[in-house]
Amino acid sequence: NPVCGSDGISYGNECKLRLESCQHMRNISLLHDGLCGGCENKKCEYFSVCESDQLGEAHCVCPRDCPQEDNPVCGTDNITYKNDCELQKTACEKKLPLQIAYDGDCVLADLCKGIKCKHGARCEAGVCICPTNCPSLPEEPVCASNMKTYANECEMQKQACLSDPPASLSVVFYGDCNDRLGPGMTTTPLTPGVIPQPSPKATETPREACSDIRCDFDATCELGV
Repeated sequence: NPVCGSDGISYGNECKLRLESCQHMRNISLLHDGLCGGCENKKCEYFSVCESDQLGEAHCVCPRDCPQEDNPVCGTDNITYKNDCELQKTACEKKLPLQIAYDGDCVLADLCKGIKCKHGARCEAGVCICPTNCPSLPEEPVCASNMKTYANECEMQKQACLSDPPASLSVVFYGDCNDRLGPGMTTTPLTPGVIPQPSPKATETPREACSDIRCDFDATCELGV
């Protein structure tokens, strides 16, 4: 007789649910009889956890009630949090890739004041660090100023920062470069630029490419974009 627990996990019966709750000191209650609605296969990020509602639907939920204990930790954003739960709650609510830099107050937080990091790097304890991991987000491709398409802006900044020498990349527009510029004017991301066969659009001069383009909001046309 399978049952669904309030943690969104299916148990063989109510006894096994209570055993799990007791052994791991978790407050798990019986949500409904039968299997849960999908938490077993749902992936939650930013420290959120999967919970099933009364209809058995799975949802990723941020930490709600953090303990009041004063056990400060310093986050990778150089902000001191009351405890690790408060850091996780902030990371989840703001969808930030926060981690604990070290236990205790951020005594080195002031070292980042006045420091401007380039090429997508961020300041940690007075040092500019390249991003090494981008959060697993739905793909939002960007066309960069090197005419390459990246899965998202974070991946673009990561490659710009880690390249040797570091590159200065910016977003030209959101979307695949080929959608607007044509295959003859783009290169494959993360591979050395290969001189492509120019498309008809690529043979146009900048003035010809922009002849029919009217830009709003004080924007200017470059290469037909």
